[in-house]
Amino acid sequence: MKKGDFFIIALALVIAIFWLASSKSGDTVSIYVDGKLYNTQYVNNTQDAVQPAVPAKEGYNGTWDKDGKNITKDTKINAVYTQKTYHVIFLVDGEEIADVGVKYGEAVTKIPAIPEKEGFSARWDKPINRVTSNMEVNAVYTVRVYQVKFYVNGEFHSYQS
Repeated sequence: MKKGDFFIIALALVIAIFWLASSKSGDTVSIYVDGKLYNTQYVNNTQDAVQPAVPAKEGYNGTWDKDGKNITKDTKINAVYTQKTYHVIFLVDGEEIADVGVKYGEAVTKIPAIPEKEGFSARWDKPINRVTSNMEVNAVYTVRVYQVKFYVNGEFHSYQS
């Protein structure tokens, strides 16, 4: 082997090493939350990405739109959020009269009527205009008070409640 042959072999080796080092050896996994880049990983071909926990978002359940398994190409993974649904239970004298599903932060739109009781007025005991958890709402009955006015010979005399 000549001196020149050794140089050519060494040069070929350097070029091969440089080419291997600069060539792509894996895939990029980009993880997005609400359209913003949250995490980037470089994964060897057919390997799994390590997905972080989906960031908590009040009133929502979160999941990833892909499982990040067996990555074979550059991959974009997005957080997907769905509004939580809560149960609002309406009770009258301790008995359930309705169970209404309501999405987080929304108002109850299907409010059941409170059964009438003679001599009483009724209302629900809690506001139901912004639901953020499961809840029970009770009917509250209040005795109606009437005022009776007494007139003598057409003139007001007194009143009684």
